[in-house]
This record gives sequence, C-alpha cells and structure tokens, in this order.
Amino acid sequence: MISLFLPVGAKNCAAQVSLAWDAVTTNADGSPCTDLAGYKIYFGTASGQYRSSRDVGNVVTYRLTDLSAGTTYFIATTAYDTSGMETGYSNEVVYNVAPACTYSILPASQPFDSSGGSGQANLTTQATCAWTAVSNAPSWLLLTSNSSGSGNTTVYYTASTNTGTGSRTGSLAIAGLTFTVSQSGVACAYSLSSSSQSFSSSAVTGAVSVTASGGCSWTATNNASWITVTSGSSGSGNGTTSYSVSANSSTSSRTGTLTIAGQTFTVNQAGSACAYSLPSSSRSFRSSARTGSVSITAGDGCSWTAASNAGWITVISGSSGSGNGTTSYSVSANSSSSSRTGTLTIAGQTFTVNQAGRWR
Repeated sequence: MISLFLPVGAKNCAAQVSLAWDAVTTNADGSPCTDLAGYKIYFGTASGQYRSSRDVGNVVTYRLTDLSAGTTYFIATTAYDTSGMETGYSNEVVYNVAPACTYSILPASQPFDSSGGSGQANLTTQATCAWTAVSNAPSWLLLTSNSSGSGNTTVYYTASTNTGTGSRTGSLAIAGLTFTVSQSGVACAYSLSSSSQSFSSSAVTGAVSVTASGGCSWTATNNASWITVTSGSSGSGNGTTSYSVSANSSTSSRTGTLTIAGQTFTVNQAGSACAYSLPSSSRSFRSSARTGSVSITAGDGCSWTAASNAGWITVISGSSGSGNGTTSYSVSANSSSSSRTGTLTIAGQTFTVNQAGRWR
C-alpha cells in the first residue's frame, strides 16, 4: 500500500497542491520490488470516485495543477509495474482548494462639497485574501488608515478643502477596485467697490472695482444709452470696469445702471442749469408804429416768460416758452416830439426799446 501525504507547509497557490509519497521498495508479500515502472495520481470531487488521473512517472513528489478554486478534492495514488498493472489505491487525502479571492466595495463613490471632509470605504473579501489601498490624488485625497492587509476592512480617507471654483475628481485604488471621490468647487462670489455714483451734468468718466474669487468670470453691460462701458466689459477674478457718461443737456436729472458681475451699479446725473441769452440787448425805432422780435436761446426744458415794462410796448406772441423760442412785440406810434425808452423782460434778460420823437 502506498502512503500518500501532503508535505508540511504545503499551501494552495493558484489552485494547485504539492503531493509527496513514500517510494515502493517491497511487494505486498514483503519481497523486494524489482519491476516498478511508475506512479499514477487519481483525483476527483467525491470520495473513491476518481474522474481524472495523471501518470507522473518514477517520482515521489508532484505538483497537481489546474484545480478549481473553492472545490474539495479527494486524491489517491497507485504504483504500476512494467506490464502496466497497478497496485490498489493508497489512503485517500482530502484537500480543499481555497476559493478565488473576490472583492467588493460599498459605497463605490462619495461626493463632497468644497469644504471637504472624511469618509470611509468598506471592503469585503475572504479572510486570506490580501489587499492594498493607495490614493491616486495624493495632493488632496489622503488615506488615514492602513494601506494593506487581508480580509474584510474599512479604508478611511480625507478630502482637503477645494479653494478653486472648478470641481475635481480623484480615486482610491482598493484591492484593484476604483473608489471615486468627487468634490465641488467654491461657489463664485462677487462684490463691487460701490453700488452707485453721482455726477454733474457735464460729460465725465468713472470706474468700478470688481472683487471675485479666482477663476470666477464676469461681464459688464450698460443699460442706458448715455452710459458706455469703455474697458473691463468682461474678466475673471478681480478686475475693473471703466465707463463714460455723456453730457446731460436736459435740465432734468437722470438715472441709469450698469450690470457688473451680476450686480447693479447705479449712475445718477444732474440736469443742466438753465442758461438764457438774447442776440442783442436793445433795438431802436422811428416814431411810427412798429413791430419787432427777439430770439431766445435756452437749454432743453428751460422755461421762460416775456413781459413789457412800458405801456407803449406790447408782447404780441411768445409771452412764454421752454427751450429756444421767439418773442414778438409791437411799438405804438410816438406822438411826442421827445424820444422815449422802454424795456421788455425776456427770460430774465432786459431788452431795451428806443423810439425817436415825432419830427415837426
């Protein structure tokens, strides 16, 4: 009878097993064995039912390969002589091939906001199955637990603060599996150096400083035709928008806005002060009845009136108006031999009328 045994320290390696047995030196009756030709190994998945065999020649150790992981095998051996006759089976050895290592991670990913934080990934595997863990984004995704081991484990990690506006994605490689960590960027925030500016009626320029997080883009647009963005119509991060304001020829004040980085910037402009002028300050007539007129120059929206300060001078049209206009007047005949002088008050200006006396 052949004695089959597994050597001390034998381990399953890629679904194989090393076997060794005692060499045959005598026959069953005790006589010396002179016609030994070799050995065969029989194995199967049920006791005494060997579905496969290997002729291993004249050796007493053999590595049985191509076994299925997670399967129990029943193994025996025989010796055969030069005629091919085999001895009976040796004692049967039962060998359990360890199952193939399988790994799973829960959860498979984890999101974070820009402030970061800590988390964990739970690895499940067989007790003898080894694993390693490594970060593929070590600049911000750090392992805080052991990076290798075997069997079930929990891998702990931290994600540092994301100071940029763009999102980012990193991963941990755990037992050959990918654990994904995603992180959002900082939300863009904008502010202006002031919310409004007031100007006189004359043409003028101004500027507004924009404060924004790095990488945060913005635009600047005008919402009034008399305000023009001259530079800084777009930018990223901190910047400046410059603008111009055209002269306000109206006496009424006006308000317009710019939209800068989503913020409203208000521009207030005063109206023009009213100014009036006449082409001349006086006119002279003969003694006969006459008519005349005076042109008034005034700013838009500037109202005025015209009135006579003498009974012989009469305003016949243009006694009031707004902006440019004309006042017409009549002068009655002077029956006196003496000349005379009278005035009109037009848009606050004094207009003098001189009339000669009647000739005799």
